[in-house]
Amino acid sequence: MKKLLSIVLSISLLLSMGTVSFAEENSVEVIDAVTAQKIATNFAIARAQSEDTEESFPLPFKVVFDETMYDFEGNVSAYKFDVVNIDEEYSGYIITGAQSEYAPIIEYSTSGTESFIDNAKAEISNNENALKVYYNGGFDYFVESTEADSAGVYDASNSSMVSRSVAMLANNAELTNITAGATASLVSEQQLETEWENTLAQVMSSNPPTSGYISDPFDHETGYSGYTMDYINNATGQPYVSTTTTPYSNYSTGCGPIAATNLMIYNSRANGKTSLMYNGSWANTFQRFRTLTNHVDGYYVIVRNLTAAIENFCIAQGYSNSDAYFQDNPSVNYMISSVQSDDPQIILVNNHYTYDDHYMLTLGYETYRYSNGSSTTYFRVADGVSGNSVNRYIYYDAPIFVSVINVDVS
Repeated sequence: MKKLLSIVLSISLLLSMGTVSFAEENSVEVIDAVTAQKIATNFAIARAQSEDTEESFPLPFKVVFDETMYDFEGNVSAYKFDVVNIDEEYSGYIITGAQSEYAPIIEYSTSGTESFIDNAKAEISNNENALKVYYNGGFDYFVESTEADSAGVYDASNSSMVSRSVAMLANNAELTNITAGATASLVSEQQLETEWENTLAQVMSSNPPTSGYISDPFDHETGYSGYTMDYINNATGQPYVSTTTTPYSNYSTGCGPIAATNLMIYNSRANGKTSLMYNGSWANTFQRFRTLTNHVDGYYVIVRNLTAAIENFCIAQGYSNSDAYFQDNPSVNYMISSVQSDDPQIILVNNHYTYDDHYMLTLGYETYRYSNGSSTTYFRVADGVSGNSVNRYIYYDAPIFVSVINVDVS
């Protein structure tokens, strides 16, 4: 896709409520480049997460600052950000507004070809530091060269030189009316104000939860500059069991056997290893794991016993080369690498604010990266607590993540 105007589209992809916050510059209120970068990143992630989006950026990606643009009075009017993939390759761009009279997301492109602004800069000068880009609303951008041998400005949108100075453009009533009218025709003043409120509310809040269940990390992590996600192949569409149904609901501390049963469900349904269903039902599989772990209700199964039970169960079901092993105090990178290898893990958390001491099955992850080098990771889980547990996430907190069990069924 070459270029997409998105003044209206961004309204549907950036939802929340808050208060508009602009800084004053030469009597014009503008947002800073750091906030604009967060707006651009939120927009890119919203596109990646939307099921109805056909054009999106490659995952994982990073949003990188590229250009500050100005109006004809010299105030900052917009910012351009490049989107790069994991190999730092150019994958498109996003242009954000810097003033409340322009949309938060002005336009974007998911194409890997150079942007029209970059092409315009290359057209009029080899010295990019001597160039200045202007955006004054609507659909037009102009690139001005400060070099002595350059005359006029370059109309970046229409790929042509304009024999007028920036000062002349600023006084051109016809051009001003065209650009202002183009913006007004797409969105009303009230819509624009609401969109800025919604957008800035997102970039101003970044609070991992400390209570309750997590249904979408995107609701909690919004102060980031990069985003990575991955889900285990065919893992999220399986009918995992939980404590909401009989017979599982009869055992208050049966989370270990439930997590082991869910791992067998994944391998049976996603990998075709149907022999992992014990005596014709998953309820029987669950009871078999209770027997193998010597589970007595009221007592939790220890990691070593659950690991041995899983390996012995798989071997007894005909997968003689199966192997199960556990890792205490797993790092976030250790867990992420298993997801990237399509390897579900059973995670044990202790003293979690919602789950307390609990086993669950990890099915994917989302990582939100910050400009200061830190990151926040959530793992998607079948938590064994809800019938809709596959849609829940757990925030990675090293002291709480005490052990993981990896299993190779073969």
